[in-house]
Amino acid sequence: MKKLLIIGLVFFAGFQSFAQDESRQVGRPNIPGTLQVEYGHSFSPLDSVPFKVLGNRTGNFYYMLDKKLGASKFSFHIGAGAGLDRVKFTTDDQKRHLTLVSKTDSSVYSPLRDRDKTFTKSMFITNYLDIPLEFRFNTSPMDRSRNFFVAIGGRAGYMIRAQTKVKYTVNNETNRTKEQKSFNLTPVRFSTYLRVGIGAFNFYTNYALSPLFKKGEGPSSKPIQMMTVGMSFELF
Repeated sequence: MKKLLIIGLVFFAGFQSFAQDESRQVGRPNIPGTLQVEYGHSFSPLDSVPFKVLGNRTGNFYYMLDKKLGASKFSFHIGAGAGLDRVKFTTDDQKRHLTLVSKTDSSVYSPLRDRDKTFTKSMFITNYLDIPLEFRFNTSPMDRSRNFFVAIGGRAGYMIRAQTKVKYTVNNETNRTKEQKSFNLTPVRFSTYLRVGIGAFNFYTNYALSPLFKKGEGPSSKPIQMMTVGMSFELF
């Protein structure tokens, strides 16, 4: 992991010097790179996955560097940052909240049972270190405020944390419990995405190419591949 981070930092620093351009875009400060913030809704196309339809959130924070491709309206962008995902579990047929339980060779969905506790919320949280890259077509490359663009790209991510979080009450007192494990998740993820926007604002959709869990070790007989739709902002 340390070697991967060192290689990534060296590569990123080298690309930063490569990406510097003497020309300056209208409508943005003279700072190399862009801070990009994404907020989206995640879901699984599988009906059998007990994730709620609403309340699943994705937050991504990337520092992106760009390189204009010659005199064309195309550019190449690469970055690094964090991807934070949260999904909420539904209830089973008996209206019991579900959670994820890790066993030796697999993870399973399990209902929460405790007569002394009233469970109100159950969720699953994963955090990643991501490297996004994309090719972008710009209608006005030198005027950010008026630029309409279409971008297609991909991401590679390394999982740094996974945990379940359960909220419940006992004697009218609210409590929360967390359990941090690997949960047989796929440690490295890959995805592809499409972004369309104008100026510093855009809409995006992201589709996971990698299953959420390792093959044969997840709670579902079919691979769970998440999708995300949302919006993105470039802060500078």
